[in-house]
Amino acid sequence: MTIIARPSNEVLEEIKRLQDHLFKIEPDQYYYPGQDLHMTVLEVSFDKSSAEVKAILDKLKDPLSSIMDDLPGPVIETPVLGFDQKGCALNFVPHDRTLQWLRELLRERLKGVGIQPQSRYLPSSAHVSFFRYLQPIKMDKDQWADYLIKTRSNVNVRWTISDLFITWGANWYGRRQSIHEIGPFRTIPSAS
Repeated sequence: MTIIARPSNEVLEEIKRLQDHLFKIEPDQYYYPGQDLHMTVLEVSFDKSSAEVKAILDKLKDPLSSIMDDLPGPVIETPVLGFDQKGCALNFVPHDRTLQWLRELLRERLKGVGIQPQSRYLPSSAHVSFFRYLQPIKMDKDQWADYLIKTRSNVNVRWTISDLFITWGANWYGRRQSIHEIGPFRTIPSAS
């Protein structure tokens, strides 16, 4: 179970541009479809059975509106292409501390209703994964790394996270048709 944000149209357009650029060189890798793109705000649980997830959902049923109400809408900006041995992502810089505050607030509210968030890792970044390796790349690894380093993103993209979704179910790279979703839950835009 995860709380996510779906990219704005401007972010989707920038990711599509980057995907098209990479596709020219590596057409046989996995490129996330636009409807599957998301940023993880907070992982609530992982590696749970359907029964365990249902128990969490039952606990959320009554207090859900109070948990998801009056949450701040962070602004993230200045995206850069990031990459590692798994794939590529568009990495953002938070405009201020609001994203961290949102995550802390969600954790506190969940704990307040008896749900202890269990993450594989503590979320500290703001990124949208959009490319995964399915097989070895066609070109030399150093050439590929150089190609990625030289790939520039539009640094003028600014994303105000205005909607949040709670998602759960068996997924593979966030495939929307394979998961369940509640939302959107509107955030309150920051004054900045």
